[in-house]
Amino acid sequence: MLARIGAALAVAVLTMWSTAAAAGTRADLNEQDRTYLVRAHQSNLAEIAAGKAASQKSNAAELRDMGAKLIDDHTKLDEDVKRVAQRAGVALPATPSQEQQRQLQEVSGKSGVEFERAWVTSQLAGHRQTLAEGGRELEQGSAAEVKRLARDAEPVVQHHLDMLLDLKTKVRAMAGAAEPRAAARDAGAGAWPVAIGVGILLVAGTALAWCRGRAAR
Repeated sequence: MLARIGAALAVAVLTMWSTAAAAGTRADLNEQDRTYLVRAHQSNLAEIAAGKAASQKSNAAELRDMGAKLIDDHTKLDEDVKRVAQRAGVALPATPSQEQQRQLQEVSGKSGVEFERAWVTSQLAGHRQTLAEGGRELEQGSAAEVKRLARDAEPVVQHHLDMLLDLKTKVRAMAGAAEPRAAARDAGAGAWPVAIGVGILLVAGTALAWCRGRAAR
């Protein structure tokens, strides 16, 4: 009888300890930690979508390569975010934020150099925002596991930002080279109506002179 009571008490104590440990793990998270997990996940989704847009729409090899890198790196970062969020009991959204979706749609509506310029500008802003949110988590977060996510993501995002700054210079050069070509093309297109008009006048003048000559005879 005593053995049964002891076993029952042991099970009860073990159950209470396990529940308390789980509750303690969840209690480690403050509101900043929860916010960071959601925003980090949405930022990763937005960067993956932007990477796909660059890979599909850009004519520049550098931009397509950058897009592929964003897809690869942010997919790996997001796997860690989802794993920690699941353990912490934090539900993650299935899509980027409405503002992130709006920006991507706006950028994707452009083409050629205009798309590339808008894409780089958008990505610079997005990566700076991601760094700022990571810094906020490191300062205000309480869960060690979530803060580790921000710490691990920081060098990756900073590397992307450095690459984007270099890419911005290249895109600016591409845009500068494209503008004279476009101007020459427009000038050439505008010269055709003038040439046709001059040709018509010459033909008309020749015909009129011929008619006058015939009449004089």
